[in-house]
Amino acid sequence: MIHTGLAEKKLLPRHHLVDAGYVTSANLVRSQSGYRVDLVGPTLKTHWYQAETGYDLTHFGIDWEAETVTCPQGRTSSSWTPVQDAGKSLIKVKFSQSDCKVCPAQACCTGTTRRTLTLHPESRCWRCLQHASERRRMSSRTPIAIERALRGPIRKECAR
Repeated sequence: MIHTGLAEKKLLPRHHLVDAGYVTSANLVRSQSGYRVDLVGPTLKTHWYQAETGYDLTHFGIDWEAETVTCPQGRTSSSWTPVQDAGKSLIKVKFSQSDCKVCPAQACCTGTTRRTLTLHPESRCWRCLQHASERRRMSSRTPIAIERALRGPIRKECAR
């Protein structure tokens, strides 16, 4: 990771603007825990329609201790299963078919008879949710403000 080289030169930024390819849950956690650097950049576009209808993961409540998830309609998940998928630790969450079939928001939430979610482990999941929130906040900043924020570290490196 580029942060190793920046740390050696004592040039670590607080926020590091990156391209979408770098904004992954692993990189978000690694840059924060290893270097105290927040990655700022676009995430890869989600093609799930729930992102447009208000029923994406950011609208669900996760209780890590109880191992349950609550949907925006107040229903609690019926299963929480840790799995390994392509070498990654994930959690598969399912909601009850009987709850989802009668839900007035079913069409916005799922295209099947029940909603399912795939979660990263807690630290990665929370970092991704934080990143989404920060990205919404940063989108209100103009490109000029972002450019000004970058000038200091760039000038410092060019002066060496």
